[in-house]
Amino acid sequence: MEAMDSLLSSCKSSDQHTRLNLFVGSFLKMNLLLLECPDVSLQGYAVTSFVKFADIPEDIPSYHRSYDQFIDKFSMMCHNNDPDPATRKAIRRAGMMGIRGIIRKTGSDDLQVNIWEQVHMDKIVPSLIFNMQQTEDLNRG
Repeated sequence: MEAMDSLLSSCKSSDQHTRLNLFVGSFLKMNLLLLECPDVSLQGYAVTSFVKFADIPEDIPSYHRSYDQFIDKFSMMCHNNDPDPATRKAIRRAGMMGIRGIIRKTGSDDLQVNIWEQVHMDKIVPSLIFNMQQTEDLNRG
């Protein structure tokens, strides 16, 4: 995964973005596998890696790319109920970071999946509101 992160980081010019598209499918599959891993540290690493990917601009449309599984996983992470408060907080924070990454990657690009569709918002909005309420409850208590 570190090698993939290094390759992503090295793609700065538009010429390199073309090559990046050849690599993205494998990167996203690997990232999704790490997100499904029960090891919290690997999940956190996958989210961090996805957020780095989300910050890379792309010049070529990616009509075939879908982030549905990422939306599902990040939303589930936002609702994590681990008995350990520190682990629960870390997983929920990672889920929110992942959602932010998806919005950053797709939100303003007409060539990407429409993140604002009802099916996606039905997962994203409740996840964010849930965490906002949890923060308010902690501050009151």
